[in-house]
Amino acid sequence: VVISDDEIASPVASSPEFVIAMNQPSVVRFQNQIQSGGLFFINSSLVESEISRGDINVVGVSANSIAEKLESPRSANMVMLGAFIKKSGLVSLDSVIDALKSTLGKKQKLVAINEKALKSGYELF
Repeated sequence: VVISDDEIASPVASSPEFVIAMNQPSVVRFQNQIQSGGLFFINSSLVESEISRGDINVVGVSANSIAEKLESPRSANMVMLGAFIKKSGLVSLDSVIDALKSTLGKKQKLVAINEKALKSGYELF
């Protein structure tokens, strides 16, 4: 996903400042594309290898483990999103929760599950 205040010509970032890798293949594929000084979020529940670059900041989040403790294994992505929101400062937690409620509408059970996972990731940092 590319986030910008300006028009986005291509949804593919060639040298992103932030990357989220939820699994090992994503780590291998994207670790060399992050710009120097960037943040690399890895799902430490599934990623086993060390990151070979010393010029990026690695943020380990045990997203799957936390989601399982919340009894919602499918919400690992929301745990990671919460951590990303906190560490990147790109958007506010409240704006993401509002968007979640707007998107899920009347599905209050899903709103509650996802909001809890989101806040769990956010509160890690």
